[in-house]
Amino acid sequence: MILTLPVGLQNSFNYNKIHNICALEYRDTIPMLENKMERLFHSGYGIIQEEFLPYFDSIIDYLVENNIKIFSFDLGPSAEKVELEDYYYISKSEPLTTNKLLETIKYRISYIRNKYHGDIALENLNFFPTTAYAHVCETDFIYDAIIENEVYMVLDIAHAIISAKNMGVDKYKYLSLFPLSRVKIIHLSSPGIKDGKWRDLHRIPTNEEYDVLAFIEKLLTQDPYLVIESYDNLATLQKTYESVNIDYNLNKI
Repeated sequence: MILTLPVGLQNSFNYNKIHNICALEYRDTIPMLENKMERLFHSGYGIIQEEFLPYFDSIIDYLVENNIKIFSFDLGPSAEKVELEDYYYISKSEPLTTNKLLETIKYRISYIRNKYHGDIALENLNFFPTTAYAHVCETDFIYDAIIENEVYMVLDIAHAIISAKNMGVDKYKYLSLFPLSRVKIIHLSSPGIKDGKWRDLHRIPTNEEYDVLAFIEKLLTQDPYLVIESYDNLATLQKTYESVNIDYNLNKI
């Protein structure tokens, strides 16, 4: 695995204090940091959202000029118009059918490929019982969307755990049905329960998430970029990166 640091406005000034990093995953169109690390870019927009293509057009020059190797974004939601209510999407338009979702994804990926020639990766969302998540967290849909469009997958471990909990399925069975041969990036953090509901808290990984990581690692066919997607204080994050580097021998690129 390739140890990768998420970089945004909040931590762009201190990235070099975390050692053994081999790549950087940008979250904002900030000036590039002065180093020779590989550059990835992850967008918080989902490919189905009506704002997605205008947003892509607004950043394409940034992606190309800065030699971004992988452009990734969410696989979903199910409706083009959504609003974020606390921590999950609520549909503001009719959710699309499975076929319409796949058609939209195919068209928009083709649109991206006409302008951007790096790798493309789709991230699994975390399932919540609203129509905004219809179909898009089902393993068959995730598999078809990624395989049919010949793109890669960002496997977010916290999202997968939340989906399994909220859907009432075993997390290992759920994960084993993902297109693991296409996993290019892994996002690692700890979810939890808040106000009685499972949600993505972006906490430092615990033994549960490391067990899931070990399970996934045995099924992968390529070395993914590993991003510890936590926003705790710098000292804690630094210790976590050092620990995972020792445990997983993440020193190759």
